[in-house]
Amino acid sequence: MEKGRELPEWFLEETPELAPGEEFYMRAFWRLSTMRNFGGPIPHDKIQEYGEKAGLEEDNLETFLGVIELLDRGPEGYLAWQESQRPKG
Repeated sequence: MEKGRELPEWFLEETPELAPGEEFYMRAFWRLSTMRNFGGPIPHDKIQEYGEKAGLEEDNLETFLGVIELLDRGPEGYLAWQESQRPKG
């Protein structure tokens, strides 16, 4: 989209619709993913700093931390998916 190109059909078919507010979490997750150390989890302090800079109040900040850490480290999170993609053997 940023390059003015049409989105591929497969993307339109496979991309889930996000509920209001979910886009914030997904954008934050992918931005924070660039702050990993050697492919490990996103550092907790980087997540907290991002949330604070975004102006989240304490209750919302705790939710933000939990959501991002679950997306990253949860049983069906990014790191688990990444591990499942590694060749076995």
